Amino acid sequence: FSATGAIEGQHFMLKKRLLSLSEQQLVDCSSRYGNFGCNGGWMNNAFKYVEVAHGIETEGRYPYISGQTGKPNAHCMFNRKYVAANVTGFMKIPKGDESALKQAVGLHGPISVAMHAGLDSFMFYASGIYSDEECTSNVLDHGVLVVGYGEENGIP
Repeated sequence: FSATGAIEGQHFMLKKRLLSLSEQQLVDCSSRYGNFGCNGGWMNNAFKYVEVAHGIETEGRYPYISGQTGKPNAHCMFNRKYVAANVTGFMKIPKGDESALKQAVGLHGPISVAMHAGLDSFMFYASGIYSDEECTSNVLDHGVLVVGYGEENGIP
């Protein structure tokens, strides 16, 4: 659900107000944009959906239930009357371009990215800079939110 995190970060930077946005809305409503309900999806498809739908509701108005049931709702229950945030555009950062990612994080705040998360080392990741030589940009299977950059204990 890195897409909602990125939208929440952008909203905070623009409006100085924290929001918790509805992941369930993305699960239920973004399949026509290429996502797969409870089987996942991609952040660019989620952003496109929110842009075309003209908004996303809060978690409080459209709560997450798929984690309990393993299923999306039977249909999209989005109500434009309760839009909390919207997307007016988004861009793709070239795959593997760390300097473009650093610039985007510095200018725009948290950025939703895809990464190779199927490694044992990622299963136990808790915080800090994730680094594994086997992590490749050729295998992208999970969305995460990049919230900063720098060095930690000499690791960039």
